Amino acid sequence: MMSNRSAVADRLLENDPTLVKLDLSSSLRITDYEAFRQAMLSNHTVQKVVVDFQWLEEYLPQTEYLLLLATVGRMQGLEKLMIFDHGRNSIPMAALASAMRPASHLKALDVVRLEFSSKQDVTLFAQVMAEHESLERFSSHRLTLASGVTLDELFRTLRALPNLRAVCLSFDWDLRTSYVQDAQSLVTLCQSQSLQELKLWSRQLDDSCCIAIAQALRVNTTLKTLDLQCQIIGNQGIEEITAMMEQNYTIESVRTTGRRMSLSNKIDMYVRLNRAGRVILVNADATKKDWVKVLIEGREDIDAIFYFIRSNPTILDME
Repeated sequence: MMSNRSAVADRLLENDPTLVKLDLSSSLRITDYEAFRQAMLSNHTVQKVVVDFQWLEEYLPQTEYLLLLATVGRMQGLEKLMIFDHGRNSIPMAALASAMRPASHLKALDVVRLEFSSKQDVTLFAQVMAEHESLERFSSHRLTLASGVTLDELFRTLRALPNLRAVCLSFDWDLRTSYVQDAQSLVTLCQSQSLQELKLWSRQLDDSCCIAIAQALRVNTTLKTLDLQCQIIGNQGIEEITAMMEQNYTIESVRTTGRRMSLSNKIDMYVRLNRAGRVILVNADATKKDWVKVLIEGREDIDAIFYFIRSNPTILDME
């Protein structure tokens, strides 16, 4: 019987059109790594690679697994890269950089248990990210930072990526300090002209950061999803998010852990109104036909629409 390793290697060499995802894990049982690497380099059908980093560390010396990761990045069709570690160790920055640097067409990066052990790690990662203007999505779960390390430089870099649509970060629960030194770095990220989804799950942002995010998003016209779950948002933070939603017509999902239910309900009303098409209702050039379309397509949020009309009766004065 042909081994799993041989079968996958043959499919890589043959450019099997059904092989669009490659799992690098213990199930491969690779014995000839050089031959497998060459098969990877010859392939152009694989679009997504999932790497079990715990397996790499256990079965390969560092020089070999770094070479294998660099080979992943050089695969011709690679668009999505996921690296995870189910063990107790975090993924070192050198390993991630090895896989990312040559990945010229990367669109999505998902890393589980990424560690920034120094400010130099943040600088290195920011430099690597800056080289990937094609990137559309960056997510990291159980992200950890050494004491005194913040992500300000990374957030400023992410803001400059022209195609980035989603930033989804969740931080390790053991993290005790803020992951930003200056709230302005988060404001900079919120000024992105392409970002549609922003998720920051942690307990480390103080109210001033949440306020800065809310104020920056008042004029943002691209963001659709804002998720600040697990943040300890105070009353002022919730008030600023509510005030932001009064002015922002494009955000269609907001999730917080605020303490004032009345304001949370008001935020939800504005979210539903945006989903229904508030941007059309307030458009000075809107026609009756546009309104009818909103009322027909926004049936699930019709009460929010009627509330908005009752609160703003002058918008009915149209030709």
